[in-house]
Amino acid sequence: MELEALRLYYPLDNRSLVVDLGVYEGKFTREIRQRYGCAVLGFEPVREFWSKLADLHADPCVSIRNCAIGAEDGTAKIAVRNDSSSLYLEGECVEPVQVVGVAKLFATLTSIGHWAVDLMKINVEGAEYDILDRMIELDLVRRVRFLQIQFHTYGAGAEGAQVRRDRIRESLRQTHTLEWDFPFVWESWRRTET
Repeated sequence: MELEALRLYYPLDNRSLVVDLGVYEGKFTREIRQRYGCAVLGFEPVREFWSKLADLHADPCVSIRNCAIGAEDGTAKIAVRNDSSSLYLEGECVEPVQVVGVAKLFATLTSIGHWAVDLMKINVEGAEYDILDRMIELDLVRRVRFLQIQFHTYGAGAEGAQVRRDRIRESLRQTHTLEWDFPFVWESWRRTET
């Protein structure tokens, strides 16, 4: 099965909750919603991209918030570079963004009746390292059935991308099983049932 098909191939249904970190133009959200009829909670920090998602904003089963997810609450500046917009790159166009800590994201899910996430797609241009480290530290990864992650070569700090990715993957092996892997492109992890 080719990568684009794999990215949509999960055991989901109309009761599932998908969290999409890095919605951008909404392609993944639209396709996963159309295929399974699931609810989607998405986050897109770049105001221009968020404002162009009119069809998703009109869908009562989709909520796209105009903020970033990070390790902690705060504010940051994002370099707007189309699908490479990042908190970790420089650019000519920079805008301030609100950052919601991943712990607060999970607290919000609980308040709306979802303890777990069926699928979490993480494509956040370098912020994945801090987000995943925090999720592992707080044991939030156990609350995610499937993780679909795009690791990037930037945003990893002094350790470097390969070392930090390897460390995170080793931690994920305690709770999840790697299902498929296209290194530094996309990979998918399934929670190990206990």
